[in-house]
Amino acid sequence: MHYTHITPGHCPMVSLADSTLQIYSLKVAELEDGSGLNWPLEVYGVVAARDAVDHNRNILFSRSRSNCQILTREDPFLRLTGPSRAIVSQEPLHVEIELNVKGRTKSEDRSLMSRVWYYSGGHCGLGTLYTPLKGDFCTMALSSEEVYKSVQATIVGIRVCVPEETPNLFKNGGRVVCSSLPRRRAKLPDSEHTTDPSFRQVVLQDGAMASCSMGYLDLSRHVVSVKLCGMLEVFIEANSQSGALAGHVSIRARDCNISQDVCHLGDTQLEITVAWSHLVRDKLWITSEANEELR
Repeated sequence: MHYTHITPGHCPMVSLADSTLQIYSLKVAELEDGSGLNWPLEVYGVVAARDAVDHNRNILFSRSRSNCQILTREDPFLRLTGPSRAIVSQEPLHVEIELNVKGRTKSEDRSLMSRVWYYSGGHCGLGTLYTPLKGDFCTMALSSEEVYKSVQATIVGIRVCVPEETPNLFKNGGRVVCSSLPRRRAKLPDSEHTTDPSFRQVVLQDGAMASCSMGYLDLSRHVVSVKLCGMLEVFIEANSQSGALAGHVSIRARDCNISQDVCHLGDTQLEITVAWSHLVRDKLWITSEANEELR
């Protein structure tokens, strides 16, 4: 959120709205015959992106051996927690995957995948890319999309306006997802796609919905790339025994500053706060910008 709190209309020369890589999902698509691996899989390790901004790891998934995720044939998707900032799609850009399967003892742990995926860019306007990543023990599927002339939207918080209602509203779990669509095409996805993380959706939270005493939902992911001339669609579902309560809100993309909107789930009102920011071109540009201000 480096350029969130700037004066509207006065974006620094070193900031930009540029192409970014939106990572939607990563799943184990197939286990290789003879790998010795069987469902379910207790998976731990790291998945991270590195781009030209600072070449540092931008964590997408990170779990220790003691906090592994159980993948099943019915639900083979990794629970992504990143990126922490938008991934700029200028070269060089790659995604590192280092995943292991937990055994009965540490000496029995197995490698699930160890490889690097290099992204060359230039795929704006082609929609979702489904990239098969073949390894020695499995094939994984990466769902992503290059978003042209985009800005970073950070979902700062989703708050139930009456905090006392939160435990009852989400006691059976729920789901929060975001989509970035052009204004002329912004609409709800078809119902059969709303549970599929690969359908142009950034899953912010799915399953148990914890909250603090002030009513803020605990989200796993926060950052979404949105076209500057587009809309951020936020969909919220709360599970119940009689069926899911669902609501959505459309938020117009901005150069900077904060947006707030309200989503209704039945009689309950939720306040959504989004921080907007241009992208950082290069970390060295930030340094030169700071030096100019000190002169």
